[in-house]
Amino acid sequence: MHEFSIALNIVEIAEESAKKENCRKIISVKLEVGTLSGIVFEALETALEFAVKKTMLDGAQIEIMKTDAEAECENCRRRFPVNAHFEACPSCNNYKHRLLRGGEIKVISIEAE
Repeated sequence: MHEFSIALNIVEIAEESAKKENCRKIISVKLEVGTLSGIVFEALETALEFAVKKTMLDGAQIEIMKTDAEAECENCRRRFPVNAHFEACPSCNNYKHRLLRGGEIKVISIEAE
C-alpha cells in the first residue's frame, strides 16, 4: 500500500515546516489530492491515522480535498473533465491530451502553534 509511504511523507513535510517556524504542535493540515493521482482516498485516510501517532500531528485535523481531473486535448484544445488517463476528447475523439489538474498530491496549508 503506497498510501502509507505518502502519509509518512505528509507527516515529514508538515513537521519540517512547523519546526522551521518554531512550532511544537500541528493543529490542522489541508491536502489536495487529485482523482487521477493513483491514491485510494480511504486507504490514505487510514494510513494517516497510523502515520500521525506520536508525531506533531497526533490529534490534528486532516482535511483531504479531492480535485477533479481536467485535461486539454492536444488536437482541438478543448478542456474537458476526465475520469481515466486514456479517455477520448468529447469534441474530436482524440486520445492525446494533457492532464491540467487532478494528478497532484499537495499540502495546501498547515496550522500549528
